[in-house]
Amino acid sequence: MIDEEKKVEEVVEEDDEGFTDVKPVEEETPAVEETPAVVEEPKPEEPAVEMNVVEDESASSAAESFQVDAIKDEKGKIISYTYPDEKLKGIEDSRNNFYKTYKKTNTIKWAVTMVLLLIIVACWIVPTSLFAEGTWVNTNSMYITIGGLVISLVGLWLMSHFIKKKTDACMKDYFKTYYQLSDEFVYGDSIDNKTGDVDSKLDTQVMVDANLYENVYKVGSRNCINFDYKHSHVVLADSAAQIRGQKALQTVFVGKFLSVDNDWNGDDLIIYLKGNKRALPPTTLHYYELMEDSKYMVVYGPKSGKKFLTKRVRDALAEIKTNKTLVDVAISVRKGKTYIALGYEDDLMILPMDKPFNPSATMQLREDTAKVLALLDAMNSRHE
Repeated sequence: MIDEEKKVEEVVEEDDEGFTDVKPVEEETPAVEETPAVVEEPKPEEPAVEMNVVEDESASSAAESFQVDAIKDEKGKIISYTYPDEKLKGIEDSRNNFYKTYKKTNTIKWAVTMVLLLIIVACWIVPTSLFAEGTWVNTNSMYITIGGLVISLVGLWLMSHFIKKKTDACMKDYFKTYYQLSDEFVYGDSIDNKTGDVDSKLDTQVMVDANLYENVYKVGSRNCINFDYKHSHVVLADSAAQIRGQKALQTVFVGKFLSVDNDWNGDDLIIYLKGNKRALPPTTLHYYELMEDSKYMVVYGPKSGKKFLTKRVRDALAEIKTNKTLVDVAISVRKGKTYIALGYEDDLMILPMDKPFNPSATMQLREDTAKVLALLDAMNSRHE
């Protein structure tokens, strides 16, 4: 759907020659012995918070964690995968139908284009080469050429219009089927009253209200769905948030973004599950006080926020593992709303077009979603 960009850090260098124009004053021998000035040693700077988990062999991708067999042709090219569920197989069937239609229309487009180009060339060469000078055809060869050019260009435009319309319709059907079957596979019977489809958009204000990313300028989204989970109402969408960079828009989030009601009345709290070097941590952390920092998680907010992190909430957070597919998780807890930003890699966020659908990332998504729903259960049980 959209490419991640690395943040640009501004480095301010101190001017070592800032005081070279100040000349030293010659000291005189004091009449009375003076107490030497006490020079305080500079305090050591606190170590910077490490926002990434050190990559190791356990940080596997979805393709490695949820291995499925690949079906290859005689040349070793992957032509399909084994699908453990009919819904996953249905996604591949829809993609394959779309791609067949795309290849067919693309072939027709090039064939018609070549014919129209031949007509243009013929309208230019034939009148002057095959007809004697003075004949009507030869005399009006320029008008014949121009007429052939106009007709060919109109034909080319009409063909491109109808082919694009057909291709777009097939792609839209594929995207709709992809998300419909993916949602059925991921959520199953765990949610109720689901509404929304691939064309539904996330309100930009929801991303702004989360206060995870500073100065959000643009939010691209699709498949924004609303559903009920037990006693909670959830809004979830595929999203990409961008800010204005120095020269171009800069991406600060790509993944699944979730908003859910809560009964929290304390101050704001941000929980960040660390990821790999591709992760995009929240950009508003400098507004908060560091509460705790561990190998896999960092928490920002007032000390009073610790009452939110009950043992059950901590246990639920510990179950969510980042890897090469789920690159990081940012959680913003505010009065009345909890926001969860699940940063995902391209193997989940970019829909396959010309290559077979690999179900591994979607299989991981189902497991990740079950853990997120368990986290919502833990958050709702704080008063039990």
